[in-house]
Amino acid sequence: MKSSLKFLKRNLLTIFVIIIFIIGMLVLSYFKKLYWDNNDKAAYGSRLDGIENYKLTDEEMNTLKETISKDSDVLDLDISVQGKIINIEVKAAERLEVKNAKNMANEWVKLIPDDTRSYFSVQFYFYKEKAKTDDKKENNSPFPIIGYLHYGNNTISWTKDR
Repeated sequence: MKSSLKFLKRNLLTIFVIIIFIIGMLVLSYFKKLYWDNNDKAAYGSRLDGIENYKLTDEEMNTLKETISKDSDVLDLDISVQGKIINIEVKAAERLEVKNAKNMANEWVKLIPDDTRSYFSVQFYFYKEKAKTDDKKENNSPFPIIGYLHYGNNTISWTKDR
């Protein structure tokens, strides 16, 4: 008994620091749970519930890609789905005008089935490579333009022509 009392007296400061450290770690873990995001949760929460009922099939995606790629004003195309948004990124030919790009996008939206369009939003990104004119100044075209079709709507909202 005397040896254990001697040990406690000699190491009192060390034992005190260890206890304080353990209490501090418990307090920090409590505040972490309280204030920081839980990384185990899905990035979209429950917003994607039922998405499996509205997936774009591979056949629909290929039809969309083929139809858009057939247009002579489309130089490059990338279609991706992120959450509830279908992103259609189009690298346009230099001759493409804004009104024609908007008309093309309105036609392409019709290729997406109505039930899928009622669940997914669609974003269009039209851009051109920076073109140089004869006097070596950058072309002052209104591109890039971005269009957004909110799910359930029938009209695309566009960025202002710049």
